Amino acid sequence: NNNNNNNEQYDGDSNIMYSKLDYHSSDPTLLRCSISAQVNLSLSASSNESQKIFVILLDRSGSMSDDWSKVVSSLTSVLTPDLISNPLMSFIIIVFASKANVVSTSICGMLQTTPEKFLENLSSLLLKDHAPTNQITVFKSAFQRAEEQIRDVLQKIQNIRSSSSSRVTIKKIINVLLFTDGKDTSVWNGKESDEKKSEESARLSFDLFKKYLLDNQYEHFFYVAAYTDSHNPSQCQYFSDAYKYIDRPITLTEHLSKLLGQMMAGGDNCYLTVQNLPFDMQLEESIPTKLSLDFNRLEYHIWIRNK
Repeated sequence: NNNNNNNEQYDGDSNIMYSKLDYHSSDPTLLRCSISAQVNLSLSASSNESQKIFVILLDRSGSMSDDWSKVVSSLTSVLTPDLISNPLMSFIIIVFASKANVVSTSICGMLQTTPEKFLENLSSLLLKDHAPTNQITVFKSAFQRAEEQIRDVLQKIQNIRSSSSSRVTIKKIINVLLFTDGKDTSVWNGKESDEKKSEESARLSFDLFKKYLLDNQYEHFFYVAAYTDSHNPSQCQYFSDAYKYIDRPITLTEHLSKLLGQMMAGGDNCYLTVQNLPFDMQLEESIPTKLSLDFNRLEYHIWIRNK
């Protein structure tokens, strides 16, 4: 089933390329069902223009020092002059650790320099002025600054449209990508971080950020790229509609570039339902309400328990 997070009306169908069952290596009652599907979308004539805002939140805490150049390379390889100059796209680049800082923004393709120079300056700012520092990870700072910047960018978009006398109402779509290699460590108990309270603080700040988007009826989608096994999986999955675990430095650029590209491609998503399982089988895990598509293609797996 197709569902575009731009809230546009699509007619489409899905073509299951393959569905493969494998037994779990240590539990013969557990089946892994791999699903690959091509979702064919045809945009209906009644859909409206959409203004897309891409918010990229990059963790620059001290542990990212060795691999920061790979993160910057991934970002600048995906952000092209055509994207930056697109009048229906705006970009907000934020780095965070103890505090969050705005590195750069582009609004509706309106730049004070050429797109190529903008991207060159962005790379320089990230590598020099906003490189990792010896600070802790505080997700609250990232979500609060993201909300502030979205408010500011939307107001500027409104001003631009008002000055052009445009009367067409357009949808606002917010796509957020969070890249992190760690856990929230914002709450301390003596000389140690209180992991439980830190995670509660991170989740509360995310809930407030998401409430702002929901209250204003902005379509939104959250991508999370979690790097190395030092991150908190449950916390990152709580933040995400699409969650990618990157386990090694050697694959960092490849996987982060792919996830960024997926987000820039439009952020289409679908939902998956499982029906008519045999009476002695059940889903082992719930299926997320939204599954992201990579250029209209779904790659996913489900676990089925044979009772």
